[in-house]
Amino acid sequence: MNSSLIEKFWTDFCNNHGISKSSHYEAYSFGDPESADYIADLVKNGIKTATSSALELYEENERIPQVGDYNVILDSQNLPICVTQTKVVE
Repeated sequence: MNSSLIEKFWTDFCNNHGISKSSHYEAYSFGDPESADYIADLVKNGIKTATSSALELYEENERIPQVGDYNVILDSQNLPICVTQTKVVE
């Protein structure tokens, strides 16, 4: 993962949207490398607007998603494609 490129993408996003650079975000891709580009494109174009995970899959001290968190979506090459924000956690 190219963390410096992701950090620059995040910083540029924050500067362009008036968001504090200290806001929590995670960078990740969806699925395996063969499907990551396709899914990232769906997210970027507003077609895929939700995701889920099971609470039981989180480790005891692992941070669970919180409303307001940001997500830097990566493609199959771990390049940042877009940013989403968590709106609901149930």
